[in-house]
Amino acid sequence: MALCFFRIFVIVETNQRLTNPYKQGADNGFVLGAYLSALFFTTAFALEVPLLGILSTCMIVAIPVIIFMMLRRTWIRDRGMSLFSSLWMQGIMAFACGGIISGLVAYVYIRWIEPEWLTMQVKNMIALYQSVENGEQVADILQTILKQGLLPTPIQMVIQMLWFEIFAGSVVSLIATLIVRAIKPRQSSENR
Repeated sequence: MALCFFRIFVIVETNQRLTNPYKQGADNGFVLGAYLSALFFTTAFALEVPLLGILSTCMIVAIPVIIFMMLRRTWIRDRGMSLFSSLWMQGIMAFACGGIISGLVAYVYIRWIEPEWLTMQVKNMIALYQSVENGEQVADILQTILKQGLLPTPIQMVIQMLWFEIFAGSVVSLIATLIVRAIKPRQSSENR
């Protein structure tokens, strides 16, 4: 109860409102969407340019760090007064908005620019599994999927990608929020 009054006092005293998690998450989602779009393309072309596979792996590993930095910036701007749920929601919104942007980019690419992209990926996977020991069974399953036309449509693939990004993003945001709140913001000379 005292903490609630303290927060209200600090907000009134400093004449500063806490950051809106939905707006800030959408703003962060714009940047994250561009990043996830670049990640899609590095992953999509990794078979043609092997170095892009390494780059895409590094980009995937960097996502939690990027989210941490975005949430940390809000935590510091709000002088350590942001609620746990507010920071977490900001991260989820960033992934939702970013996922929509990267999904749109992926859909345009798969649907109109390179319509045979998914089929080529499956054919490459079949060749890969046929070349490794004990991979014939998986290769046969993939060939059956290809012959029977059971590949997902571009919109189905993008929706699955979006669901994955939001789910994984909520977990990443949860962990990042825990870490952000564990590190108290430093007091600057104007805050003392």
